[in-house]
Amino acid sequence: MKKTWFLRLLALMLTGSLCACSALTGGSSDGSVSTAVVSDGAVSDASGRMTDGSITAEEATGNFTVTTSDGAAPSVSSAATASGSKSAVYTITKAGTYALTGALEGQVLIQVGDEDEVVLELNGVTITCGTDSPIKVLSAGKVEISAKSGTENLIRDTRAVKTTDNDSQGKGAIYAKADLKLKGSGVLVIEAGYYNGIHTTKDLTIQNLSLKVTAPNNAIKGNDSVTVKSGTVVAISTAGDGIKTENTDADKSGNTRGNITLLGGNITVYSAGDGFQAAHDFAMAAGEEGATPTVSIYTGTYSGYTADSAS
Repeated sequence: MKKTWFLRLLALMLTGSLCACSALTGGSSDGSVSTAVVSDGAVSDASGRMTDGSITAEEATGNFTVTTSDGAAPSVSSAATASGSKSAVYTITKAGTYALTGALEGQVLIQVGDEDEVVLELNGVTITCGTDSPIKVLSAGKVEISAKSGTENLIRDTRAVKTTDNDSQGKGAIYAKADLKLKGSGVLVIEAGYYNGIHTTKDLTIQNLSLKVTAPNNAIKGNDSVTVKSGTVVAISTAGDGIKTENTDADKSGNTRGNITLLGGNITVYSAGDGFQAAHDFAMAAGEEGATPTVSIYTGTYSGYTADSAS
C-alpha cells in the first residue's frame, strides 16, 4: 500500500498535477493580516521573525492564563518532571471555549463528555511538556484548536524519542481521542521529540492556518482521516511519514475510513518515508473556496530535514 500510493503521487508530479517545489506564502482569509511566510520549511510572521522554536527567555517565562466566557475555568494541579521539578496540568472537564495566553511548562488536558465540544483559542502561547503530550484529549466529541489572527503559538514536546510502547503516554505533541480541527489566521508551530507531531485517533481537519510540524515519526496523523481545506502546512518527519492515516473500517454511514483529502492550501512535506501514506484513498480536488491544493514533496535523502541514515 505504501509503495502504491507513493508511485501514484510520483506519477501525478510527473504529469504536472502537483506543482513544482517552490517557496510558499500564506495569509489570512480576509486579507487583513499577513500571517506567515513559508520558505524551505521555515515559518516567519509578517515582520520576518522566525517561529522555529527559538523563542527568547522573556517569552518563555510569561504568565500563562486561561479565560472562559462562562467562568468555567479548568482545574490546576502539579506533576513531577524527570528532573524532579514541578509542571502544571490544566484539566478541562466542561464543554466550552477556553482562551489561552502566555507560557506554560506543563500540559493542557481535556476530559469531557463523549458528545461535548471544546474550543482552545491560542492567543500567543508557548506550551512545553517533557512528561506527556503538551495538549492531550482523553475524551470529547470534538476539539477545535484555533490560532488567533496575528499571534504566534508554539507547542513543544521535549520527551525523549519513543523506544517502547506506553499506553499512558500521548503519542503526539498534540494527541486526541476525538475529532480534531486545527484552524485560525495565526501561526502554529509544533515540535515533537517523542513520536508523532499531531495525532488523533479519529478525524483530523486543517483549515486556514499557518502550520509547521516537526516530528521523529509521522508529522501529521489522523487514524480515520486527514483533510486539508486551506492554509499553509509544512510537515517534517525525520524518520517516518509526512501525513498519514491508519484505519480502513467503515464509519456509521458505511464509508471506508483511512482517506487523505486535499481541498486547498499550500502543503510541503519533508519525510524520510512516504510524503503521504493513505490507508484507504488519496484525493486532491478544488474545495469550497475554489482554490486547488499546491503540493511539494521531498523524501528520503532529498530532504534536508531527514536523518543521515534515511534511504
